Amino acid sequence: MNIYVFGNPLLEEDSLAIKLAEKLQREKAFRRFNFVYLDGAEEICEENMIILDVAKNIKDIQIITNLDQLYAGKFYTMHDADIALFLKLMQKIGKIRGIKIIAVPFDMNEKKAYTGLKKILEVI
Repeated sequence: MNIYVFGNPLLEEDSLAIKLAEKLQREKAFRRFNFVYLDGAEEICEENMIILDVAKNIKDIQIITNLDQLYAGKFYTMHDADIALFLKLMQKIGKIRGIKIIAVPFDMNEKKAYTGLKKILEVI
């Protein structure tokens, strides 16, 4: 089962999802997951998917299954496109049927995030 991981390892505030996925990959209990690290959402090509990313304005880890919960900012040029906009467009044209976005607060303590994420993945 693929889990698509977003983030930027060069930016501390955007690297938590990558750090968590790298730790999970080393654990035997989570070897059934294939963590796929992406630079952009355009590389996604599954109808049903799981995404791991950080999010602002949340206090706890959340599983988002409704893309209407995502904020897509103003779109003027392709430089303004973000993952929320891309996923909503993909859903609208029928390329995405089911989605689970595991959203980790971008400022959450890594140890707390890791413990919470393990609990979530154990039931997926």
